[in-house]
Amino acid sequence: MFRVPPTKVIAVIKVKVNKWVSCGVIFLGLLVLIFVSIPFWGPAWHLFHGQFLYYREWKIPVPSAFYVSDVGKDRPSMWHLPLGMPIKKGLYGQIGFYPLHLPGDRPFSYESDHQQSFGVLSWQEQQNGFTPRSITTLPIDRTVAYCLEFKYREIATRVLTYCFIDNSRIVMFYDGDRKYVSDFLATLQGMSQVK
Repeated sequence: MFRVPPTKVIAVIKVKVNKWVSCGVIFLGLLVLIFVSIPFWGPAWHLFHGQFLYYREWKIPVPSAFYVSDVGKDRPSMWHLPLGMPIKKGLYGQIGFYPLHLPGDRPFSYESDHQQSFGVLSWQEQQNGFTPRSITTLPIDRTVAYCLEFKYREIATRVLTYCFIDNSRIVMFYDGDRKYVSDFLATLQGMSQVK
């Protein structure tokens, strides 16, 4: 019978353990690299794509710290994710767009559509833990946006705002920390129609 010396068995075990430790260290290093790079995704996006996003009939400025995802789909979003995301929750900012579907494929009109649109939206978001806070009117290009703001019951700094643009078929929203609301408002007021 052949017997393997104990020193060779220990050497083989050390080699296998060292390979697993090396793989674990590489994996953890990649995770740290991803988490540390998150704040730079916005400037990197601007470097490759420029300062604007085109969505339907609108030219939309992208804030410098935000990057755009879902480009080419029907619901683009701009994101600001600070250092520590997704582990450190709550300090993000998301500016998004989606198409508004009204009967007859007509554009939004405050006079005829705000009661139903705001009513449905208020009911829906109250079910999600938000309470209505205010309605604001903002000038945009040659029209006006009507914004309905909500606050989150559980996180005092989190806000949710929906803006319906008069004579348009899109809805713009902001979800995230209150400190990025100024970026959202600047984006909204910097929009221009492209024909």
